[in-house]
Amino acid sequence: MSVTIRWRHLNTGVPRLDEDFRSTDFFDTAPLPERDVKSTRVEKGVMKDQLKVTGSLSLHGVSKPVRSMSPSVKSVRTRGRAAGPSGSMR
Repeated sequence: MSVTIRWRHLNTGVPRLDEDFRSTDFFDTAPLPERDVKSTRVEKGVMKDQLKVTGSLSLHGVSKPVRSMSPSVKSVRTRGRAAGPSGSMR
């Protein structure tokens, strides 16, 4: 699974903090307004219909592992196929 982060949509609820995160002090989003995160593992989450996604995010030439819990979903579309709540591809 691949996810694209669009920095212009970053919203912490504090506009000044959002601007700081986009600046060269943090993510430096001007040269690359989008970044891709590629998953290395997708597992069943804690809640029903939730996915736990583990992957790698590269910023400024440094890759770090990241983990995200998806909100409750019925299915996730991947290249025309869908992963059901059990994680099996249909």
